[in-house]
Amino acid sequence: MLNFETATTAQPKDFVFISGTGGQVTFIKTPATTNYTPFLAHAGLSYGISKNLDIGCRLCTVPIPWLIVG
Repeated sequence: MLNFETATTAQPKDFVFISGTGGQVTFIKTPATTNYTPFLAHAGLSYGISKNLDIGCRLCTVPIPWLIVG
């Protein structure tokens, strides 16, 4: 994911909701294909572990061709 802005980390012991917009470039081989998807909306949860360190789960829109892979 490309990030178009800085993202501050969650403060220690804080549980926060995160959201934003980014972009994704996918290079697929055989046959060679390049896929660029701008403006992927994403959201998730993050927990502050220590100063400048957090961990979280980010849910994002998955662009084609990955939507059709079973």
